[in-house]
Amino acid sequence: MKKKEKKQQGTKKQGEKQSHLLVWIAAAVILIPTLIVGIVVMTSTENSGEPVVGSRFSENDLDPAISEDAITQVQEAMQGLDYVESVEVNLKSATLRININLEDQVDEADQDLVENIAQDAYDAVNEILPVDTYFSQKEDGKMYDLSINVYNYSSFDEEHTEDHWIYVCLTKTSASQESVIDVLSVARDPDTAEAVMNGTAE
Repeated sequence: MKKKEKKQQGTKKQGEKQSHLLVWIAAAVILIPTLIVGIVVMTSTENSGEPVVGSRFSENDLDPAISEDAITQVQEAMQGLDYVESVEVNLKSATLRININLEDQVDEADQDLVENIAQDAYDAVNEILPVDTYFSQKEDGKMYDLSINVYNYSSFDEEHTEDHWIYVCLTKTSASQESVIDVLSVARDPDTAEAVMNGTAE
């Protein structure tokens, strides 16, 4: 009888130890994720309202930098080109954008003229901000992109119709070796463009 009682007591103690162990494991399983969620909530609450500020450029990028003085010089040089009515020059997201609005007398028949003006603008920029220095990628850093947009008018009305609109864009990215001129006012595939306009495109 005593042996049986001892066995029962031993079995009870082992059962109690196992149940205590299971309780601790269950508590850990519940407690660990709760702590992680709590920490995440606390840190996000502390940082709420603060903008995340970052930059895609390192210390070696955009060196040398384009100065405000250089942008002013570019603006003045663009205004000295033939047929120019107004010019806007800005530097945003590491891209020097030049928008040249030509006089209204220029029309679609003068596409070659507009392309030549875009090239003249590129050459003028190169004299102020050498392309090899400012718009060509270096081994250890990124540099600026250049976008020159030349057009005869920016909106259409009875006097300025879409048929006579000409829009040329010259781009030079820092990763490319040469500049590229695109005539954006002329469809690359006229048949597809006409089908889109007529609603018959597949």
